[in-house]
Amino acid sequence: ITVMKLSLPGVLTTIFVFIFPFVTSNQIFSPTVNAKYLFVLFSTAVFCLISVASLLYRKQEIFWRRRWLLLAFGLLILVHYVSMFTGVFPAISFWSDLLRSSGLLFLTTLAVLVFFWGELLTGRDWTWVKRSIAISGGLFSFLTILGVEGFGLSGRIWTANLDVAGLTFGNTTFAGAYLVLVLIITLIELMRSDAGSKWRKTLVVLAIIQFLSPLLINITPLGLGSARASSATAILILVYLLGRFLLYRFLTGKVKNH
Repeated sequence: ITVMKLSLPGVLTTIFVFIFPFVTSNQIFSPTVNAKYLFVLFSTAVFCLISVASLLYRKQEIFWRRRWLLLAFGLLILVHYVSMFTGVFPAISFWSDLLRSSGLLFLTTLAVLVFFWGELLTGRDWTWVKRSIAISGGLFSFLTILGVEGFGLSGRIWTANLDVAGLTFGNTTFAGAYLVLVLIITLIELMRSDAGSKWRKTLVVLAIIQFLSPLLINITPLGLGSARASSATAILILVYLLGRFLLYRFLTGKVKNH
């Protein structure tokens, strides 16, 4: 099944990654973290059913040989389970606590999700997934610029409460970590895009918006945003890319002169 030449798993994944940062609910104890936790569990269950059906329909085989990264990840999950059963509080290790929702159940869910993504998504699917992440991250960053740490606007836009520094992530640490990952993915897709294409120009704008989030950059002596660790990482990435670009221009110019 294809939509815009995307497979059904590709379409669902593209929608999933776009919606994810904005998932929140005032009907549960922790509106931001727990809502995303439940959203990932439910989405993975639906995705697994569709993926299994797709595998059976296509009669597609799953190859484990020479999939060293996948095998290493599976071994890591196995070690976690051994640690859980031999630990002091197996129940907490499996379920985690209410505020963090990062127990072994969640890690296993992510492992299953990543496994099916790796098996079923095509190259074109991954292109649109990365573009969806870039657009969603750009929108999230734009809302942080409008919010309490940026222009100081208040109120709600969609699910985002502009009065909260971390918007739909609840705090600046989680929101900053998300933005750094999004920025990296956007830059990777930017470097892989065709020169002069509309998508490259769009990705440039999105990367600038993401970097200008007050979570990552601010008017301080060091320029660090409110998410200090993520901000430092983003600045180092920018310095590295700028240095690489200048070195490339210097070396290519030197070759031309000779």
